Amino acid sequence: NLSPYGYILDLHETDIPGINKEFTVYYRNGAYIAGTFWIANSMTIASERIVGMNGVSKQAYPIFNKSLQQCATRLSIK
Repeated sequence: NLSPYGYILDLHETDIPGINKEFTVYYRNGAYIAGTFWIANSMTIASERIVGMNGVSKQAYPIFNKSLQQCATRLSIK
């Protein structure tokens, strides 16, 4: 959960093939993007999914990484 750290989360569908969800995370004031999480389908026929993050600042990385690991654990994904 990124809320206690003052980040604002925006969930939206994407038109990128294979990516189900994308989460844009904004800094506290909502004016700038702090980074992006995404959840994708497996590249094989397996039921697993893959999560990742992109464009994350050094300041936000530890918080994002912790949240990403929690997300992966809950969703049983890589």
